[in-house]
Amino acid sequence: MNRRSCLFAALVCALVSCIGAPQARAATADECAPRLRSVLNVSPTGVPLVTLTINGAAAHLLLDTGAEQTTLTEVAARRLGLLTDFDHTRTMRGVGGNVSAGTVEPDLVTGGGRKLPGLTFAVVPVTLPPVGEQAVDGLLGADMLGAYELDIDLGHHLIKLYDPSNCSVPTLPWRRTYDEVDGQYSRHKHLAFPITLDGHKLTAFIDTGAQISLIDAGATSKLGVTDAALAADDALLMQGVSTQVVTAREHRFGKLGIADGVLLSPVMGVTPLRLDDADLLMGADVLRRQRIWLSYASRRIFVARPE
Repeated sequence: MNRRSCLFAALVCALVSCIGAPQARAATADECAPRLRSVLNVSPTGVPLVTLTINGAAAHLLLDTGAEQTTLTEVAARRLGLLTDFDHTRTMRGVGGNVSAGTVEPDLVTGGGRKLPGLTFAVVPVTLPPVGEQAVDGLLGADMLGAYELDIDLGHHLIKLYDPSNCSVPTLPWRRTYDEVDGQYSRHKHLAFPITLDGHKLTAFIDTGAQISLIDAGATSKLGVTDAALAADDALLMQGVSTQVVTAREHRFGKLGIADGVLLSPVMGVTPLRLDDADLLMGADVLRRQRIWLSYASRRIFVARPE
């Protein structure tokens, strides 16, 4: 049975505290402890919708670790008075293909009253799917998020942003024990790390903008998943930053391994991703079952063990 879905559709609550630029700080008793910067409330099925003030008007951006570039739609950029016309001088990658984009650099961007560092927005001539009745003006991408440590706890409807610690490996403010996984920072601003899927070694990165995890069709063929098996699976229609609608097949796998943890019978969308830094995008469906700390500064993923 076919059903329409998209990577960005979710019910999202409001931002609890503002996002601010990482700032220098005096030495403390624990230099390895990151400092809490922002707490976001997230619905059980969603990703965070961050409200920023640009040129005195509200802009609603999805916090999306899978997006390389912080992005505005052309409609939003015009509404916010950032441009009257622009040239599509660059190309952005996305699920479903590439899209031409221009760039703008707002003079003032604030979140909750605090000034953010100067950001360059890619302006794309597309319409992003709304969140409920709220229009989505763009994506808050990895170019900005890479300045923070992310505590992703979708199971408790939260994402927390921390300033990095002064140590090569942070001391996490968790009471639970956890495992470390070394990652690699790719040229696409993704922190990729090793996983196993049905006994095969693959590479993944965290994509908070994806409601369902996606795996490249080429990787599934190596796992022995046949075209006939995929043809029997339900179809999933998705749209990313490009206007093209992509069809994936929802396939049930046996075991997904992250560090020493194992998820049984995960369902993932199978489609040609054409990525050069990962085989799999780990979306909200997996993140709701795992608490994960994403440390851009130390190039590590920390995975909480079950309570």
